[in-house]
Amino acid sequence: MLPNVSNNRPGRRLTSMRPCRQGFAQGRAVLFSTLLLPAVLTGCGPSPVDPTQTGGEWADTAVEVSCGDAPRFSPDGQQLAFWVSYSPDPATVPPVTRLGLMDWPAGPARLPDGQDEALSLNPQSLCWQGDHAQVHVAGIRRDDFRTRYWFALDDDDMLVPVDSRPPDCRVRQEQLWESHRPEKDTPAITRGLNVSHPDSRTVVLAFEGGQELTRHQIEHRGATMIYVRHYSWSPDGRRLAYSIGESRGAWTAGPLRTYLVEAAGGEPQVLASGLHWLGWRDEDELVGCGRRRAGRDNRLVRWRSLD
Repeated sequence: MLPNVSNNRPGRRLTSMRPCRQGFAQGRAVLFSTLLLPAVLTGCGPSPVDPTQTGGEWADTAVEVSCGDAPRFSPDGQQLAFWVSYSPDPATVPPVTRLGLMDWPAGPARLPDGQDEALSLNPQSLCWQGDHAQVHVAGIRRDDFRTRYWFALDDDDMLVPVDSRPPDCRVRQEQLWESHRPEKDTPAITRGLNVSHPDSRTVVLAFEGGQELTRHQIEHRGATMIYVRHYSWSPDGRRLAYSIGESRGAWTAGPLRTYLVEAAGGEPQVLASGLHWLGWRDEDELVGCGRRRAGRDNRLVRWRSLD
């Protein structure tokens, strides 16, 4: 269920905080910065939120999903391509990126055949051809980094070599932006949103015309920087999903927190902690990728609206 975050029903904000210890001795500054600071940054902040607490449903992909590479829906939204990092021996063999597919949301996940252990696929190259949404994707081999190899997925879920990507092969536009942790003010971000920092402890999200949509302040004790890690507008522009992060230098202060807010205004509602990708299947279904608290592996999760 995609939560209602309209003006008439302000979204629930987390206020419970983990206990924080105070009064570290001055003579233990080095010990604090190297051993205790990460624990303090992680522990002194909002309580983690599992997506199931806010109406989210974990998808059964059967294999762990790589959240660093964005999954992609077919043009009709009926199939989802995702990515898996695989190595037969992680201690000695570098991992390669494999393609996973599933009929969304309940179809069994499958890993196409035809990819050997030396071939790593490029997630950015994936495209969908024709009404039947045939997948085309490119990759490189460990022993030949200069050559790009193209493949098409046949009806038997086999990756078959082809000469190139067909000209009518479409890449679905992703409504996602990643900040890569900006250190300074970030004005004039594209796709209808401005992200700025009035000070290091505050981040403001506003429309391109300057009207403020919402703002967040640091919530973790010891953090010195707050930022928007990524955001994604719904296709109709009525809802904005975004993730907020906090840090102190190279240290991350707790997991990312993902929120949903109506473009018409209202209080943002927290959806989850620890998501590393956001995308919309359509106007009413939001999909994310993150680590499950139960199972400790990366999976896909979705929220659906009631209307």
